[in-house]
Amino acid sequence: MKNELDCIYKRAADLRHFPEMLIEVADDIAVAAEMIKKTFSKDHKLFLFGNGGSAADAQHIAAEFVGSHNRAIALTADSVTVTALSNDHGYDALFARQLSALAEVGDLAIGTSTSGMSRNVIEGLSWARTYHMGTIALIGSYKAMIEPYSDVVIAVPATDTQRIQEMHIVIGHLLWEVSQLSE
Repeated sequence: MKNELDCIYKRAADLRHFPEMLIEVADDIAVAAEMIKKTFSKDHKLFLFGNGGSAADAQHIAAEFVGSHNRAIALTADSVTVTALSNDHGYDALFARQLSALAEVGDLAIGTSTSGMSRNVIEGLSWARTYHMGTIALIGSYKAMIEPYSDVVIAVPATDTQRIQEMHIVIGHLLWEVSQLSE
């Protein structure tokens, strides 16, 4: 029982740092939420994507936006498309390929990667930027590879994957909440 309690207490201690981490990226969240608001006000779409837990977060956050009658699409939600495109064109091209079929100039892409190094997320954001879409990266603390393809980088100041993922879902909810505010 001692090991179990030690684990729980350690996690509680980790969570005490969340407010400071959130404040550290608050400006970037506000800028990203404004981009989302402008995208929807011009009747454009929001595309979200990532791998593993980030894919689940993309789907969760897309559902929040759709629930508010906004056009948001998680590119990870269709397993047939994901597996077919990965098989036929390679996993690195997965999100770029979907964006090339679905997106229009003026749409917005949010790529999520805890490492900031996911090749398919970087390729998706690169494609989006080349085709005049707005781009937001939601990542851990490593920016170097993804920053050149992102208008806004929300970089959680953490290196532990679980803490980054926990912050990403909080940030996703904030992006939804702040983008729904009226002027």
